[in-house]
Amino acid sequence: EDSFRLTCLVNNLLELSKIESSNTVYAFEEKNIEEIITSAVEPFISIAEKSGIAMTFEPVLPLPKAVVDSSKITWVMNNLIT
Repeated sequence: EDSFRLTCLVNNLLELSKIESSNTVYAFEEKNIEEIITSAVEPFISIAEKSGIAMTFEPVLPLPKAVVDSSKITWVMNNLIT
């Protein structure tokens, strides 16, 4: 678990460095927002449960599609969740 956190921290620092140096390449595509959020939340559900935290994502309304870079928005979602 600690090695996973350290790896995430290093990856985040590398990603921030790329963004700051303007060397980031974006791959925009139309994606379903619900799918993006679901795929970002799923890996953390079992981690949360081990800590006694119930974690779910249940959209109230149908969510629209958005033009995003899937890997970048997933990176943002992961950082928001952690």
